[in-house]
Amino acid sequence: MSEKIIETLMHLFALIAKPYRNESEKKGVVEAFLSHLLNQELVKKYLGIYTDAYNEAAEKLARSTPERREGL
Repeated sequence: MSEKIIETLMHLFALIAKPYRNESEKKGVVEAFLSHLLNQELVKKYLGIYTDAYNEAAEKLARSTPERREGL
């Protein structure tokens, strides 16, 4: 799988992740997916991309729904 496809998947996973649910569980699913495809060094790299994308999406959601900010 190409680097660009994996990067895009990390952004998609971040967008569809439910922001008010267990963060470690979501990250575990992404890590398991990556572990089947990549070595540990690349898993860490792409988990970082996922985390950054997730945090960005969560911030955008919080700005658009101020009453739920405390839940992030």
